[in-house]
Amino acid sequence: MNKELVEVGEEYLCQAVGLNEEAVGKVTHKMENCVVIAIESCATCDADTVEEKIKMVVAKYEHLVKV
Repeated sequence: MNKELVEVGEEYLCQAVGLNEEAVGKVTHKMENCVVIAIESCATCDADTVEEKIKMVVAKYEHLVKV
């Protein structure tokens, strides 16, 4: 997704860094090459990782799809 189209506070499906499956969450911060996302739902196989990261993960813009 194009950086300019991504909005803070909006919900996106993403392939976050460190997760095996796609997850859904809200963008909390935009950076130059990626965003910080507060995960709202994820695959069972990623649940422990998401909890360890306090539900905050990073994803590149090209790995985002608006929900």
